[in-house]
Amino acid sequence: MPGGWNFAGGCATGPIGPGGATFRIDERHGIAVAIAFGSTDTERAVPFVVGVALGRDVSGVLNGRTAFPHYRSVPCLDARKRPVACAGLAALYLAIINTGDVTVNFDATPVVEIRKPGFFRGARSCALDTLVPMPGRTGAFAWTRRTPPVSPARDRVLFHSVPTRQVFPSGGAFSVFAAVCRR
Repeated sequence: MPGGWNFAGGCATGPIGPGGATFRIDERHGIAVAIAFGSTDTERAVPFVVGVALGRDVSGVLNGRTAFPHYRSVPCLDARKRPVACAGLAALYLAIINTGDVTVNFDATPVVEIRKPGFFRGARSCALDTLVPMPGRTGAFAWTRRTPPVSPARDRVLFHSVPTRQVFPSGGAFSVFAAVCRR
């Protein structure tokens, strides 16, 4: 990622145009991920990078000062930015980066499908949490719920799109998601 975090799992690059795009990643630990972005407000295709990694595959320091904030190593916040208990464990992390020269706006979160034989066995529910700046603390981060919980199948979990504005400014702006599952 720009400025320091390294997602050493798998990645895909490609354009996202006005009609959206789908990225497919075969992660090195046998995890297959498909991320489908909906339509955008852009008039042309904009290059993006999507990275996937298990916790042990994320390293580095952002901007020379912030180590990657693994799920549960920093606070979790509710929708009103109040501290809450972090629910579950991160199954995997997703990084989405706009490497183009145009700001891209989406009206919803992407559809995310994660597959791995036996990976979700015993999980009661999974959700996508997103990494956000910690209110009032420069350089600090927290995790907050992005999607409602879904029930995974034994080998697959599907996170549906949630209507919410997502803005990716140009020049390396990114979002990081954690697929969090409870047993």
